[in-house]
Amino acid sequence: MLSIGTYRLEISKTGFNKTIVDDIQVTLGADRGLGSITLQVGEVATTVEVNSGLPLMETSEAQVTNAFFNF
Repeated sequence: MLSIGTYRLEISKTGFNKTIVDDIQVTLGADRGLGSITLQVGEVATTVEVNSGLPLMETSEAQVTNAFFNF
């Protein structure tokens, strides 16, 4: 149960903008209702990470190749 008074309602959900309703009056024996409250779609962030490396090279041994052709 809520005590008599003035309230502020904040509604939030991931993927939606926060909705705030101010000055909600709660009194004894009165049903004022809030009507329909709509959440607006918020910003959706998507991160895509692509890593591309160079092909692996053998760097521990050096090779020198000479080709000789006799014509």
